[in-house]
Amino acid sequence: MKNVKFLPKVIEYDRYQPEFYEDTKTYINKRTSKKKVEAGVELYFSNKKLINIISITLAKTKEHVIKNKKYRDGLSDSKSEK
Repeated sequence: MKNVKFLPKVIEYDRYQPEFYEDTKTYINKRTSKKKVEAGVELYFSNKKLINIISITLAKTKEHVIKNKKYRDGLSDSKSEK
């Protein structure tokens, strides 16, 4: 981290990204087309089974992470009370 340099232009460019100043409809309409949407829908349906398996797996993982975090937070709270 000793070689890190502040670059003001990076901050300036970051603040002018279109997703920050264009409304959602304008932003999406400029970057997509009916053809891209149709291709995305087709891709989704041709991979629906795999997508659902991944979705279920990630949901279970998320629940596990949240439960463990609550458990760990509970442990850290009880330690600070002693």
